Amino acid sequence: MKLPKGRRCVASGVAAFTLVELLIILVIAGILITTGLPALNRLIVRSKLEGQARNLSVMLGRARNEAVTVGVETVVQLDGDAFLSFADLDGLAAGDPPDGEFNPIAGSVFHATDWQIDRQALNRVVSVEGPSGQSAIVGLVNPGRPDERVIFNPDGSLFSTGAIRLSDSRGNHLEVAVGPRATATVRLRKWDGTAWREQGEEGKSWKWN
Repeated sequence: MKLPKGRRCVASGVAAFTLVELLIILVIAGILITTGLPALNRLIVRSKLEGQARNLSVMLGRARNEAVTVGVETVVQLDGDAFLSFADLDGLAAGDPPDGEFNPIAGSVFHATDWQIDRQALNRVVSVEGPSGQSAIVGLVNPGRPDERVIFNPDGSLFSTGAIRLSDSRGNHLEVAVGPRATATVRLRKWDGTAWREQGEEGKSWKWN
């Protein structure tokens, strides 16, 4: 059965767009894309920096837990373009005391020599770097062991307190700090231009570039 002419005209009118309307839609879409992409890029870069810092915090907690659970010294260090955590059971040869270096002995039974706990690649938009004039790694001076690495004793305490600082391509800086020595508490702080602060410290929220 054929529809009345009026019905067909209404249906056709609803579905159709004029050239002017299409141009207006394209202009609006272009404006939204132009204004929205920078904000989206900032959000992506920020999330990668925060993710890297929080993953490092988790790695530190896991290394400390391994130290206490197994009763061995554990280490977290920057290893090229990644963070590495390992159980430091041996020196260069079987039976040598821990030396702060990752040197597993080939052919040894698991847990009979150094073993890797975790490895975390450094995101390409994140670098181990402090704000202008500040060091990327502070403290973490370990007598009898290499410096610039977090070392946990078998009881979960620290060899030395300190912090590892991370930066992104937009100039934001986060710090993963550990201390005091007895409790090895991990804290995440952001540089606000004058000081390092935890989220919500003194009632202030982090601000991002």
